[in-house]
Amino acid sequence: MSLSTRYIREYLELHKTVTLEKIGTLTLPDAITKDEEGNIISSPTFVYDKKAVTTPAFVDYLAEVTQKSHSIAASDLEYFLDQTRQLMNIGSTPFVIEGMGYIYADKSGSYQLSTERLEVSKEKEKKHYEDNYSNSPLTSATNYASRKVNKRVIGRWVLILLIIGVIVYGAYFIPKSSFNFLKDSTTDTTVMADTLAKAKTTLPSAPAKEVRKDGSYHFIFQTYTTKAHAEKRIDQLRSYGNVVSMDSIKTPTGYEYRLFVAIDNVTPTDTTRMKDSLRSYYGHAVTIE
Repeated sequence: MSLSTRYIREYLELHKTVTLEKIGTLTLPDAITKDEEGNIISSPTFVYDKKAVTTPAFVDYLAEVTQKSHSIAASDLEYFLDQTRQLMNIGSTPFVIEGMGYIYADKSGSYQLSTERLEVSKEKEKKHYEDNYSNSPLTSATNYASRKVNKRVIGRWVLILLIIGVIVYGAYFIPKSSFNFLKDSTTDTTVMADTLAKAKTTLPSAPAKEVRKDGSYHFIFQTYTTKAHAEKRIDQLRSYGNVVSMDSIKTPTGYEYRLFVAIDNVTPTDTTRMKDSLRSYYGHAVTIE
């Protein structure tokens, strides 16, 4: 859902205060003033609270103005705020509240409010990731397993092609006289060539699927109850360069869609460090399978 922050501003104008999940509480003074463009110039206050729960009345208001059911409005708002926190945590995009200012994550990881106007272009955001994200230590760690698997696959295909090349060369270019040592065998040189040709056609066309082994872990950092939201989130993360995957499990109420980072060759003593790094990066509790 692309939720307009105009709804947050309008609710604030009506009720003077609103709390947003895991972000904090915004409060306007009783008497507010606006400029010619309709922007609020009265200084709002903001209190950061990572355990904050969204104001229930704001969900009711959102369902009414968007003409959606309460459950859908609540789900859309939860998804929107989750994306907003992710972008603030990685320093990509502040939370711009139309006509008021913006909330951003400082170096300590807490959120602050600025009432200055902010113009953020998509090109600037893209350049930020191109210039900075590619050098991230966490990116290197999470991409390590993927690069290693790709090298193994390439190596197997090179070996298969070499074997096929040797077989073809032997079948068509080695003189039949070279096979005279087989004269006492019941299989003549023609049968041998046919056997070699059959061997070529029965070579595996692709490497066998690897079985998860010791040291291979799935670090699950986010779950969704709807596939559409999970797919939208994973597409967004991959567009930033994250190597992430998704699976689903059956639950008593339906399906749960899980986003995870798969890493091989991790020692048990390193799992805690990787778990803490991923939790800090994605802003969610991480479980390991």
